[in-house]
Amino acid sequence: WVPFCRKHLIEPRNPETYFSMKGDPTKNKVRTDFVKDRRRVKREYDEFKVRINGLPESIRRRSDAYNASEEIKARKAQMENDSRATGSLSVPKATWMADGTHWPGTWTTPRKDHGRGDHAGIIQVMLPPPSVEPQLGSSQEENLIDSTDVDVRLPLLVYVSREKRTGYDHNKK
Repeated sequence: WVPFCRKHLIEPRNPETYFSMKGDPTKNKVRTDFVKDRRRVKREYDEFKVRINGLPESIRRRSDAYNASEEIKARKAQMENDSRATGSLSVPKATWMADGTHWPGTWTTPRKDHGRGDHAGIIQVMLPPPSVEPQLGSSQEENLIDSTDVDVRLPLLVYVSREKRTGYDHNKK
């Protein structure tokens, strides 16, 4: 998306706003490959939205599978330590990420200090800051669009979620 915007001088830079704009998108565009590039980027963006919208269900299924596996491991460990143990086993539920790491609680089964509307602030750098020097694409690279002589650096991307606590009015921000 970013190289496409830079290559064709696209404004606004928000893809949802851009693709929902009324009017002729080819107006004032001088590059002959604009229509082809726009069609490819639009198709990729639509597929991206489908993947994003499917994430909650995908994360739930993955977490259920990991949690079941953790419960089986805990049950085996309990049996090895005490062959007479038949009591209930409490294994804390977690939200499991694709890389196998997990968050300490979920919003469906909250833990102390981690639940919907009750969690610490979160700051996560998703993409590091780009280099100072422009990084130009080349014709040898396999990309969605031809990014030859286009700056392909991606901007710094940071996820920020402010702290939320029950009993404190956050003005629904």
